[in-house]
Amino acid sequence: MDGPEPAAQVFDPQTYQIILSNAPIIQRVGLAIRRPLSVTVNEELSSLDVAAPNAPHHLRTGLDVTVSDGKSHLRILVVHLKTGCWDQPLTQRKHSCPTLYQQFQILEDWIAERQDEGEPYAVLGDFNRRLTMHDPLMQQIEHDAPVLLTTAGKASPCWNGEYFIDHILLGNEARSWLVPESLRVMTYQNDSVPEGLSDHCPVSVRLHLP
Repeated sequence: MDGPEPAAQVFDPQTYQIILSNAPIIQRVGLAIRRPLSVTVNEELSSLDVAAPNAPHHLRTGLDVTVSDGKSHLRILVVHLKTGCWDQPLTQRKHSCPTLYQQFQILEDWIAERQDEGEPYAVLGDFNRRLTMHDPLMQQIEHDAPVLLTTAGKASPCWNGEYFIDHILLGNEARSWLVPESLRVMTYQNDSVPEGLSDHCPVSVRLHLP
């Protein structure tokens, strides 16, 4: 979202707490947390913006929050990564791929920290990568920490069918919280992208916290 005002047109602030990153960029990543869940905003993962300080366009930072129902908590990292490196091999060193590889290394480090701390976590958002369990970038993450790729083995029905680039990863105890077969994709009725409407379809899963 560009800011809290347009977000409030979708998520009623009386029902949801709206939290957006502080990055000075259009379309900041964010979360809408249903009240009365408590939210702790952690330090943003600003290192995901791997662009040079004088770059004309900067990349999005990661929004890092902890959500709690008073008994259990979930650490959530929301990302929107560099576009253009959908499924190329790690040997690809042109275009967007080197940038995306850098960002994935930063994600690996964040995940490794959560793994060491033992806290349940989720990484979700627009990865701009057709991740599968056989993708070398996914295998690099798996080398450090066993994570659950909730979109694995599924195809998206969005815009008449395509591979997922939006994903939800679950780690530590959160892997066992996933309600089986709860992955859903909200599709649009039109068979072409209307002007101003996202080319992404919302992806969701349900979690059952202990």
